[in-house]
Amino acid sequence: MLARGPAAARHAAGELSLSSRNTAIVVALLLAACDGVSTTPDAGPAQEWSVVHVGLDEGLTSVWGRSSTDVYAVGSDAGDGPMVIHFDGERWTRLATGASGDLWWVNGPSGEDATDGDPIFMGGVGGLILRYDGASFTTMTTPGTGTVYGIWAAAPDDVWAVGGVGAGNGFAWRYDGSAWTSVDLPDLGGHGLFKVWGNASDDVWMVGAAGTMLHWDGSTVERVQAGTTRTLFTIHVDGDRAAAVGGAGTAALVERERGVFVDHSPTFVSQLFGVWLTDASGFAVGLNGTIRRQTPDGWVEDVAELSFIPALHAVWADDAGGVWAVGGQVIAEPLSDGVIIHRGVSPVPGGPIEEGP
Repeated sequence: MLARGPAAARHAAGELSLSSRNTAIVVALLLAACDGVSTTPDAGPAQEWSVVHVGLDEGLTSVWGRSSTDVYAVGSDAGDGPMVIHFDGERWTRLATGASGDLWWVNGPSGEDATDGDPIFMGGVGGLILRYDGASFTTMTTPGTGTVYGIWAAAPDDVWAVGGVGAGNGFAWRYDGSAWTSVDLPDLGGHGLFKVWGNASDDVWMVGAAGTMLHWDGSTVERVQAGTTRTLFTIHVDGDRAAAVGGAGTAALVERERGVFVDHSPTFVSQLFGVWLTDASGFAVGLNGTIRRQTPDGWVEDVAELSFIPALHAVWADDAGGVWAVGGQVIAEPLSDGVIIHRGVSPVPGGPIEEGP
């Protein structure tokens, strides 16, 4: 069954913990969702999903970090600025950005050359991109006012951002350490872009509406056959492996096989929003709290749909083997009811979200 981990919520009136009634409701829903622990074969101790936070005022749209003790989650603006919270392995802190408007994605340099001092980038509505240096936020000057749905950083001075106006008018911007500039794209037919990810500065992938998929090889951006004409919300690549998810109502899922993307959309599965590939597996999340796990036999149900979660929007795996997912009511404005769940050998502390600098 899902672990009965700690849960907490942040309320506008200053209350920072769930009522006992709400806690009981969440635990009951979790217990009803799954009748056995979720495990990965030959991966050591069993891992279980647990609730970290639920019922936050703000909907959460993205989670990412440099380690299991350096985790960021971002989301909507419920009146106090966009939600940006940080976990240091023991406590949660809300960071004041000095900006306004919903955020949709967070990312920073990672890999062997990344350091704890590297900046972190967050994108959102109205062309908003924030740069966080670990102490303060800078609102960056950008080429447009469309919504930045996705960001990926190859290095502190090589960062990509993609987005659009709703599902249309897609754009891609690139930061060279000094300024953001627009990137020339093939004709997108009016479709928008939702996410960007890469292996290196000359191997960058973008996905969007109507099966739009693009690849940057270091010199040009070219269109790629995605294996589907359905909307793709997120792509993740890990060396030769790549997967993208999306859909409308029901799931779309494509994977790269021998250099070609193939449709492996599961049947009778809710729409998917986020995907992350790990060394030995992969996870995809979506509508109705859907969680799918990649196995040698395909993408299987990791737990039954968590019906108390309107949607899980993003998923990320840390360096310790833990898996994080965030979401809430993130399907329509205003984004609200934020939730964070975690899959690991032991639950992550929830507790109050303290106000930070």
